[in-house]
Amino acid sequence: MDMISEYFSDDEFISQLRMFFDDEEREKLDFPALLGQLIKTDDDTVFELKVKGRLFQLDTEYGTVEEVE
Repeated sequence: MDMISEYFSDDEFISQLRMFFDDEEREKLDFPALLGQLIKTDDDTVFELKVKGRLFQLDTEYGTVEEVE
């Protein structure tokens, strides 16, 4: 998969996503592989990602990650 944003690196999204998990969870998760599981939403710049039953939105225009569920 290409970079998910033309403005922000995948590493920037991974860094933000990692903050939502504790040390033990971070060790077990393959964050680069998770970016390959992004689901496109109706908004061209917003993607959703489910991780361990939690839903996150990544905004590729503004470089933000937020938990929505």
